[in-house]
Amino acid sequence: MKIKDFWHVNPVVFICTVIVKLLAPALALLNTQVGIYQVDAIQQVSLPKFLKLTALSFVLLVVSYLIEYLFDYILAKQKERYK
Repeated sequence: MKIKDFWHVNPVVFICTVIVKLLAPALALLNTQVGIYQVDAIQQVSLPKFLKLTALSFVLLVVSYLIEYLFDYILAKQKERYK
């Protein structure tokens, strides 16, 4: 099983798989940045700001989970087509 073989099966799906796989770590980094702002909100004793950032962090985690699930699904379909 080579990358070149995956490319030949379906190039569009291969590109989508790579993009989806790159989005997950990007969202994790973004979530870390939101965590830094959450600490700032705690230090400033700003409950509304903290709650908004917590909600944003939750949404980012859910989206990251869904992207990982999507990646697994796309990769499984690509493997089926390869075989």
